Amino acid sequence: VRALSSVSNSRFHRLFSKVMIALCLSLVYLKNSLATQVATISTDPERLMEYCSPKGKDMPHDAPVQVGIVQRADPSVCEKHGNFSKHNTLTASVKYVAYFYKNCSVFDAFYEEKELKIKDTEKMYFVQGFKRGLTGMCKGEIRRIFVPSKYGYGRSGAAYIPGNTTLVYEVEMITLDNAKGR
Repeated sequence: VRALSSVSNSRFHRLFSKVMIALCLSLVYLKNSLATQVATISTDPERLMEYCSPKGKDMPHDAPVQVGIVQRADPSVCEKHGNFSKHNTLTASVKYVAYFYKNCSVFDAFYEEKELKIKDTEKMYFVQGFKRGLTGMCKGEIRRIFVPSKYGYGRSGAAYIPGNTTLVYEVEMITLDNAKGR
């Protein structure tokens, strides 16, 4: 009985050793796999803007704000509602996505589920380039606004936006209420 017991113990120990080695190798593989995933997550931006090609560098600090019209509004709508103006607009609401010009990573969005309400256009607190890009917009129009750092967050930046960073806003004017129309 003792001889039989020692044989089964040695077989058990060999089997146990093989299982432990396989388990350790699996843990090492899992650890390396997780480390790779964590490294990938931490170096990749959270979200990239669609249809954007990274430029690799920012626009010069003192370059002018550039505004491109992605989709023009119907002229009859512009005639009826007027254009966005710091002085004539009472309220407006926009949807936008803001991303970095350099690498196309999104840093702010009021697009999918909510709108940004602009109530006091005289005192609205936005970067200067964003305000300049809104000027003259009609209801239903979509614009792409390129904001160099001079008209954005400057040389020092703010929070998670580095200094000397060019920003891009894709903005859609959803509603517009002008004093002119009253």
